[in-house]
Amino acid sequence: PSKTFTVHIFSQGNESDFKEFSTINDVKYHLNTNIEETFHCLVKADLLIICKSSFSYCAALLNENMVNGHIIKDWWHKPLKSWI
Repeated sequence: PSKTFTVHIFSQGNESDFKEFSTINDVKYHLNTNIEETFHCLVKADLLIICKSSFSYCAALLNENMVNGHIIKDWWHKPLKSWI
């Protein structure tokens, strides 16, 4: 059986700003959420895909699950070797 998952998007703005995710079946938007809740959720994510942001990078350093930081190129923060 295939695994099901929910994609949680933490950002600022409106859902209409994220049209490229409309093809994903189960998306939950956390837009304009307070910073403490956002950081906590990033740290506890089962799989955290980070963007070019020191905020998400710091959360990734504390995340004990899976982190994907290799999609970021040409940035001063480097992915850890343990990240996928």
